[in-house]
Amino acid sequence: MTFRILLVDKDDYLLEAHRRFFTKAGFHVDTVASQKDAIPMLLRNRYAAIVCDLQLSKIDGDRQGLELAAAARRLRPGAAFFLLTSDLSGEIARRARSSGVFLCISKPAPLTFLKDKLDFAIAPERFRHQAVA
Repeated sequence: MTFRILLVDKDDYLLEAHRRFFTKAGFHVDTVASQKDAIPMLLRNRYAAIVCDLQLSKIDGDRQGLELAAAARRLRPGAAFFLLTSDLSGEIARRARSSGVFLCISKPAPLTFLKDKLDFAIAPERFRHQAVA
């Protein structure tokens, strides 16, 4: 079973690097660069996980990733939401938790670390599919 993930980041280079890594790891990967582009993807597709940067614009203090987490919780409550940030603080962690974030990860983080966390988050989903097959 191939699991679909959505990657959201304003940095095209990071999106492409992450897309290549997770595709090789066996995931079906969709990428978008903004919250505005992510919402239609959430409406159209079922995701096992969403990996999103906290700051989705060049504006200092932008926290669109938290807004997207709250929207994802409403639209795709079964998807694990991962928030990546280079500015992880207690306040961000509290806001993330209340927005439905599964895990906050400080950047930069090795992609292998993120993959391990994704595997852990979707393990119950994987088990359900194996039990039915």
